[in-house]
Amino acid sequence: MAEMRGHLAFVGDMHIAPENTGADRAQSTLDRPARRKRHLETVLADVSRSKPAALFFGGDNANQPMDTPGYAQELMEILERSPRPWKIIPGNHDVGSTVGWHHHDPAAMQRAVQAFRKAFQMDYWIYEAAGFQVIGINSQLFGASLAEAREQDRWLIEMLQQKRSADLVRVLFLHTPPYLQSWEDRYSDGSEQMCLSPAARASFKSIVHANPPDILVTAHVHRWWVRREKDWWWIGIPATALPLSEMGAVPDHHVPSGEDVLGWVALERDGAGWKAELRPLPEH
Repeated sequence: MAEMRGHLAFVGDMHIAPENTGADRAQSTLDRPARRKRHLETVLADVSRSKPAALFFGGDNANQPMDTPGYAQELMEILERSPRPWKIIPGNHDVGSTVGWHHHDPAAMQRAVQAFRKAFQMDYWIYEAAGFQVIGINSQLFGASLAEAREQDRWLIEMLQQKRSADLVRVLFLHTPPYLQSWEDRYSDGSEQMCLSPAARASFKSIVHANPPDILVTAHVHRWWVRREKDWWWIGIPATALPLSEMGAVPDHHVPSGEDVLGWVALERDGAGWKAELRPLPEH
């Protein structure tokens, strides 16, 4: 029987950058490297006090691609002080935009993915703790022409097809949501940048359709929610960098409803089931 005790900690959208980079693609006048780092360190101190069985970082960990000098190093200095064990997946800021988004660049993505792997670890993995089986994947690769995308597709199919212990809850963990409202989302106002485009989504759906997880955990939207979908329960984890309300250029009306708050999420077993709890940043 798998170990059921303890909880998992999920942290999303940290957008860490060296403090000497100034504005660094700021989303608002308040969004600066020093503030992001302060928020993250406050969250990690709270996570550490809770003593999680494992800690998971959900992408947009740094604010520029991982092959940008100084960014991976700045992030690693913080993560080395984080509770262990921890696992990390990339987001669009870390390795680039998915197929169908503006600025999708396969060659640049390949460089950034390789830099991510060199600095941290593989960008997809499987980990079991506290009664959960967590499958972390690189959402940015879906639909891409890269060998890394085909490699991940094959691996994910194999992982989802594998039998697991009956007492394990399967969690699929990725940065970018596959959709906002439904599999048929085809927004024309820019909202598609808050989820996979139809081209990237088709690749993802073809893989998970036959063997969906129990829980989908995503980041990217900078908002907290727990909602029941046809295929799974869906947990949206908040950011530590800035709330959705500060992202003025991002259209909000298609994003699932939830709490516009900074913090982290604790996920734990509750009898035969599970529960997810928002742990907000104290100042928010």
